[in-house]
Amino acid sequence: MAKLLKLRGKAMQNAVPKGEGGMVAILGEDIKKINELIENNKSKSANLLIIGGGISAYKSLDLIRLLQRKDCSVKVILTKTGKKFVTSLSISSLSKNRVFEDTFGDKNSGKMDHISLSRWADATIVLPSTANFMSKLSRGSADDLATTVILASDKETFLIPAMNVRMWEHKATQKNLKTL
Repeated sequence: MAKLLKLRGKAMQNAVPKGEGGMVAILGEDIKKINELIENNKSKSANLLIIGGGISAYKSLDLIRLLQRKDCSVKVILTKTGKKFVTSLSISSLSKNRVFEDTFGDKNSGKMDHISLSRWADATIVLPSTANFMSKLSRGSADDLATTVILASDKETFLIPAMNVRMWEHKATQKNLKTL
């Protein structure tokens, strides 16, 4: 189902800084890893970016730029909590596409966004993938556009975790990871 990127050449558990206030965060090396994924894809890919609700959401704007420099198409789903960290205006300006925010957002199109987006995308990238988002996916929850699209898709999905290190190490999060 979902793949977790191995960051900085090590499994995430070994790469996460320990201690008070530590974060599993999106760093420059993570963007390089995504760049490698793009380079390995011979065609100009269609990428669906799901922006979750975490402080690392601002890195999604860098990812949009990177994907476009590689001549990749980018469409974005901005989650309800993602809106707390980045704006639709910034995303649409960079992606040059409409930002999808709601399962039933465009009532005039006659399309079901979760189906059309899942078929359009060659790959889905979730950045940041929070503990809550991973929990939803591990249960098969489809209570918003982002989770519905992932469940409707048969394409590769890449989760890029970003959360407090204690949340990352929590038994529930680790159990969800194993499920995914």
